[in-house]
Amino acid sequence: MKQSTVKAPNAPPVATLEAGLEAARVACEAALDKFSARNVNYNEALSQGDRAAVVKANTELTEATIDRDMAVATVTRLERELSEARGGVEHSRRSALYAEAKAARDAAAGRLEAEYTKAVAAILALLEACEDADRMVARANRDLPEGASPLEVSEVVARYTPGRPREILSEEIVDRWAFEATKLPCDINLPGYPLAVNPDGKTGILRGPGNSVPVVLLPFKKITATVAKRGVLPPSFFYELRLPALTGDYLLYPNNAQRLAAYGREEIVAALVDEEEPKVEVTFELLQQISP
Repeated sequence: MKQSTVKAPNAPPVATLEAGLEAARVACEAALDKFSARNVNYNEALSQGDRAAVVKANTELTEATIDRDMAVATVTRLERELSEARGGVEHSRRSALYAEAKAARDAAAGRLEAEYTKAVAAILALLEACEDADRMVARANRDLPEGASPLEVSEVVARYTPGRPREILSEEIVDRWAFEATKLPCDINLPGYPLAVNPDGKTGILRGPGNSVPVVLLPFKKITATVAKRGVLPPSFFYELRLPALTGDYLLYPNNAQRLAAYGREEIVAALVDEEEPKVEVTFELLQQISP
């Protein structure tokens, strides 16, 4: 039968047992040293043939043996009690976590039973309102008034995050080395291609292994701007949402093919993008050639 590790009601706390075990181990070491010394004395008395000394040494050795055995037994007992106490603490911790998890689970299950059906009914009513509105939008877009723009469907209006065009932060004229033939900027810091500048300071040669490229210093307009952000529309509720019944294996939504709301499909799909919005603000530099 497996022994329980639950701490008894009157058992000493773990800290007390740890301190007691440490002291018992020190006392056990002393008892072992004393036993070794008494054993040496007994053997010396035997070798000398002195009966009185042997009797005395034997008595002392017997007492040292009892002290040693009791010290070892005390250490063993305290180690067992400490292990059980630690197991009791761990059991209490796990029991508390278990009770807390069970209470949270029961509360969540109770809310599901009490609120889920009502919540689904509210969501379905909302989706039906969107479908009805989108049908009206589709009819209106097929017969627009003069000068009116087509209407977006309800999801686009509610959920679309508009994009942002590129914003120019600064413009300045800078001198950059460019290839003489193409007048395009070049990297003069490429390893193995040192730049040799001519005495005029405006022309030079990029000398590489086996070839040399003439370069010229030209003015460029340097434009620093933010990166443009595309508009984002999350996946449509009408294609992603699935609402199962509280019990059973059937769906409350969608319950048939018509519920997938074909109205507004083109507008929503056209607004989807496959790029994530940058998490940090990003800028870039553009070098624009200046015509002579």
